[in-house]
Amino acid sequence: MATGISSGDKEKVSDLRRQAEQLRVSGDAAGARDVWEAILAIDPEDPVARARLGLAPASPPADDPPEPQPSESPREHVTQEIETPSEQVVTREIEVTL
Repeated sequence: MATGISSGDKEKVSDLRRQAEQLRVSGDAAGARDVWEAILAIDPEDPVARARLGLAPASPPADDPPEPQPSESPREHVTQEIETPSEQVVTREIEVTL
């Protein structure tokens, strides 16, 4: 839950979550959807309500730095010499992901 909402609103969101789950479990999808939307009216960034409604997570504020992207795994070229049964040496080069 977002920290920018009051403690009273946090309690209201918590109660609404329970109500939405009860409606969902009882088969009232439309009623549950209405309650999830009511939660977003109080806290537009609520991750549970956004997930239940199939919405993307709220984007980070513009002043937050972007998440670092994973870099490509380091690779190393390895030369391998193999002796065959006829005593010939075969050399092969392989690429290994570290």
